[in-house]
Amino acid sequence: MSNNWGSINDPELDRLTAIARTTFEPDARDAALAKVHERLVDEAMFVFFVHEVAPRALSPRITGFSAPNGYYIDWAKLDMTVSDKGN
Repeated sequence: MSNNWGSINDPELDRLTAIARTTFEPDARDAALAKVHERLVDEAMFVFFVHEVAPRALSPRITGFSAPNGYYIDWAKLDMTVSDKGN
């Protein structure tokens, strides 16, 4: 098991991470880590926010967001569609 600081419950990610952690040949390890990275990106397990004066929602999958007229943003209206890849 790796340092799963996000407490992600994904057996496939656990499997890929175990392979990456036990692969020591540099090219094979890079390929294994690329698969871990691909899984994290494709499944969008994290949503990163940047707090600044003029936040923007740039993904076409995000709905319910409108640029604020001040510093208050109502995140409750925000919705993000979930990928159905692999399901």
